[in-house]
Parts: sequence; structure tokens; C-alpha cells
Amino acid sequence: MENNLCHIGKNAELSAELMFLFNEGKNFQSYNMLGAHPDGKGCSFSVWAPGAVSVSVVCDKNGWDRNANPMHRYNDTWIWHIYVPEIS
Repeated sequence: MENNLCHIGKNAELSAELMFLFNEGKNFQSYNMLGAHPDGKGCSFSVWAPGAVSVSVVCDKNGWDRNANPMHRYNDTWIWHIYVPEIS
């Protein structure tokens, strides 16, 4: 994902500042950006997966297909993110 800013979670967004703090171990509210955050229309998923080659959302809604909802790595970090509509 080549964005400089990505909306995720509850009132959180991935930004250069948040990523700097996260990488320094000083983002004390990373729970706002990591994990699953439903918004009533879908769900935002973000995980920290250092060294991962790929990450996907796999569930009964997508038939347990790991190729259905592949997550995208945020710039040069190990944060992976996707927004999946119609999953709550």
C-alpha cells in the first residue's frame, strides 16, 4: 500500500507519525489501530506481522478462501491492513 495515510480502527489512522511512534515502542494506543474494528458497514483489519510474506482475512463470509481478502503492507512497515465491506 503506497498511501501516506490510511484510516483504520476507531478514530485512528496510519500515518508517518503513528508508525514512527509504533516502531519506537512509544505508540501507547496501538490498540486503536491494530485488530478488527467494525463500523456498521464493514470491518477494518490491521495486524503487525514482521517477516510475513502475505496476510489475509479468512472467515466463513469468504468461504475460508485465503485469496479472497489479502491484506496490504503499509509502506515499508510490517503493518498489514484491509477494509472488508459487509463483514461485521
